[in-house]
Amino acid sequence: MPYELLGAAGLTVEARTTYSRALIMRARPMFVHAGHGKKATIPRRGGVNLQWRRLEARTGTTTALTEGTQGAITQLTFISVTGTLDQYGQYTPISDVAMLQSIDDIVAEATEMYGETMGDSIDLVARAAMTGGTTIQYRGTRGSRGDVRSGDVINYAELREVVDTLRRNNAKPFAEGLFHGIMHPDTERDMFADADILLAFQHALGGGQQQLIKGRVGDFYGVRWQVSSNSRIFSSLGLSGADVYGTLVFGQEWYGELDYEAKDPLSLAEVVVKPIGSAGTDDPLNQRASIGWKAAYSAVILDQLFGVRLEHLTTRSTAA
Repeated sequence: MPYELLGAAGLTVEARTTYSRALIMRARPMFVHAGHGKKATIPRRGGVNLQWRRLEARTGTTTALTEGTQGAITQLTFISVTGTLDQYGQYTPISDVAMLQSIDDIVAEATEMYGETMGDSIDLVARAAMTGGTTIQYRGTRGSRGDVRSGDVINYAELREVVDTLRRNNAKPFAEGLFHGIMHPDTERDMFADADILLAFQHALGGGQQQLIKGRVGDFYGVRWQVSSNSRIFSSLGLSGADVYGTLVFGQEWYGELDYEAKDPLSLAEVVVKPIGSAGTDDPLNQRASIGWKAAYSAVILDQLFGVRLEHLTTRSTAA
């Protein structure tokens, strides 16, 4: 007996697509680079540059003064670092028809999306400054990034060396008594494959087993670790074109972060929505709106000795 089929013959026009009113999640990295630095603000009419200064420490002496003499004169040395505050932003023009007749709420969705984009942009700006540090530890006995090769993955010995370097440089841990570290998920994966690190977790009192169960390094060997796919990868710059990963470990005041004074409108990190008709004579027929974001931010390394970039491969590093 013949019967009708949806999408066939006379029912072709009845086959429709139902749209979910909720848009699905976007894949975004964890934003972990900004926020660890020494904060500074530039006041109104203070320009766009700020200078940090420090008085260099003097080495202690074990030489006693000769009675009746004032001893040798000691010279003071000041060091300065200057940062320049920049603005960043993006925007999208939208027609009146698109804004009012689209099946999805473009304004609401784009506002959320641009908020994420702003966070990602600030994170990348901070990362660029941090990965410009000059205290570098290459995996094992390698002497340069181009010499890092297959098998040069992170391990317990490398982490001990990084922390030892910071402590020898008199870097100060953060308030919780730990240095801060930022690694890529591929690096964290390899840490859980290192026998010595696994043994350390297994022997830890209580917390270590939880870290194994959760699959998160968390606090380990004097470092509070954060993980983000935004962590720097130097693509194809290792031996034979391998991808080299830059794992960061640092103490207080390794880098500084700049903003405008809080009460100044320039300090606002904001998503800006301009409604239809707000452009005046530039939009004579009230046909355009726009959505975008703007933020002022800058980061600069203050003391190269207070942070280390460990360069290594991972088991996922690709080679040409």
